[in-house]
Amino acid sequence: MDWNPQTLEFLSQSFLDTLSPQSELRHRAEKNLSDAADTPNYGLAVLRLATEPSVDEEIRQCAAVNLMNHLKTRWVPVIENCEYGVIAEHMNHIWASVLTLLQNSKTPRLVRCVIIFMSLFLVKHGVQTLVDLINSVKADSFDVILGEFWIPNLNTITGYNEVKLCAVASTKLLCESALLLDPAAEELWVKLLDAIVSLLSLPLPEEERVEDDDFDFGGYEEATFFHLRNVGKKEEDPLKEIEDPKHFFVTFPAKISPEFHGSFPQVIMTCLSPPNRAALVELCNSYKIIMI
Repeated sequence: MDWNPQTLEFLSQSFLDTLSPQSELRHRAEKNLSDAADTPNYGLAVLRLATEPSVDEEIRQCAAVNLMNHLKTRWVPVIENCEYGVIAEHMNHIWASVLTLLQNSKTPRLVRCVIIFMSLFLVKHGVQTLVDLINSVKADSFDVILGEFWIPNLNTITGYNEVKLCAVASTKLLCESALLLDPAAEELWVKLLDAIVSLLSLPLPEEERVEDDDFDFGGYEEATFFHLRNVGKKEEDPLKEIEDPKHFFVTFPAKISPEFHGSFPQVIMTCLSPPNRAALVELCNSYKIIMI
């Protein structure tokens, strides 16, 4: 699929038609987009619409959600089931697309989807692989994503599998990221710790909850890409081997190199927000865990 004006006009009109109250028009648009998604460079064409400032905002929003769903339906199964060597040549382009989306469309729903997508990649292919890939797109961009998107929005994640996935991925970042374990990054490390405690202080959802809309999609949820509303909704748990994300989290000091042991109590007592400090102590006590 080329980026010629005719193609972009066709996609733009299809996105608008998915919002139509007329079911026949909406279903035809859904079919057109579903067929187009099978053509080469579809993702690039949709990315162009999602990030071009001159494009109507309604079209840009639809294109952004559609692109994230395109990554989800086409790439999440690949990320889950393939060795990294099989997909490595494609990942730089995918992360470049994700970063471009974040720069141009910062709606809460899109940010949550990106956090979940990144968390899945991290637990399947490792912390350093994710950090290196993001930074290869743009130098030091992982720091920006972590500080501006991941940490501030972590406690907005909903759904049992999603909360579990993001809590485990964030814990792995705390324990395994050379970037965060650098003393110069202590402030960012503490903010991530604080965000994880905030997320896990909430009751883990037993059932999926419907997220509040931050954009009026009209009939959009009936489109072929509607299930982006809750990425992973009613899907298989990607971390079956971890039964309890809270226990996984509170045992994190033991997962960090011994050279860092002994610093946690002081950091927790002096840097963590008072409500989360109390919540962390309560969480540790419930599992009979002592911070070392």
